Amino acid sequence: MKKLLKRVQAEGWSAEIVIAASILIAFGMFLFLGAAGGFTSGNLGAWLHYYAYMFSGSLPEFVYVTILFFCLLIILLVIWSLGRGFLGEFFAKLSTKKDPRQIFSATLRRAVPMLLIIPAVLFITIVALAMGEANEFARARLADGMVIGWEHALFGAYAFAALGAIRYPAWLIDFIIFSFDNMALILVVAGMVVAYLAPRRFRELLIAFCIGILAMVPFWLMVPVLSPQDRYIDNIYQLPMPPAIAAAVANYHPQPQIAAFLDDARKEKAGLPALPTSTFPSAHVFWAAIAGYYLFRARRWLGWIVLPLLVASTFGTILLAQHYFFDVPLGLAIAALAIWLAHDFEIISQAAVSRGTPDAPPSAAYR
Repeated sequence: MKKLLKRVQAEGWSAEIVIAASILIAFGMFLFLGAAGGFTSGNLGAWLHYYAYMFSGSLPEFVYVTILFFCLLIILLVIWSLGRGFLGEFFAKLSTKKDPRQIFSATLRRAVPMLLIIPAVLFITIVALAMGEANEFARARLADGMVIGWEHALFGAYAFAALGAIRYPAWLIDFIIFSFDNMALILVVAGMVVAYLAPRRFRELLIAFCIGILAMVPFWLMVPVLSPQDRYIDNIYQLPMPPAIAAAVANYHPQPQIAAFLDDARKEKAGLPALPTSTFPSAHVFWAAIAGYYLFRARRWLGWIVLPLLVASTFGTILLAQHYFFDVPLGLAIAALAIWLAHDFEIISQAAVSRGTPDAPPSAAYR
């Protein structure tokens, strides 16, 4: 154990430690909430199906897409290696290594940090399943009325209904829906890009991801909130609604693309033992914030390229009636806090590594 601790300190395994601790915390939370809610294998299977459906349509397809994704990554690395090796024969400045095998080996070693995405995905999956169990008893103490009341007090209207009353270009709605539906995938791809371009930034991203998710869980547990669609548009639990909200819902007639999205959302949730109560704060907004921040830090031009997707997804959380207004600023605030803590955590870790190796120069990324 002492040798392991010394190695951890010497190599600066801060991200690995945080991910491992986060998985243990998530698993403990899953067991506790499952026991409190009386989980069954049927409920667990329903939630697994739901999250797999969100990614790719079904659990087998999700496994297939994941395997295909990693195979395509290897193919791209091979093509990159062969291309640089070929060009290196004619343009020496393009490559210090002319042998494609050497280029592939170097590229593969540089891509190894991407593997940390796998335990990070495991962590968020366990958290999601734990929240699935919490949804069983959260529906008896919903706080939607409080959150939408804040919204009405600030704007004098209900954001999802007000935005849904506006008619947008069809292409814009399609872009917003695409961005919202694929925000988790965008974060994973952003993580892979940052891992290759700026490995230390990637490790910081993973720490921020775990800290942020763990910071959101208490809000989800203490302030359980359904989406506006589930609570008011569909009123899935047939709960009473104040007259003002009932009137807004009666006059809510979104354009066809939004209506089709809402129908798809209903199909995704069909068969669930309870509806998700984890909208306050918005995980979508949190994901968009950390993806954008670390892409900007890795390469500014990449951040500008992906920014329209992140903005569209964030706007879509309200427009598509999946979140209330206050879910957005709270998600941004947690992202800012997580990034700040992760940055300091990584600085401390790198300082410990530098103390262990006096000859090592300080990292320019943290000067």
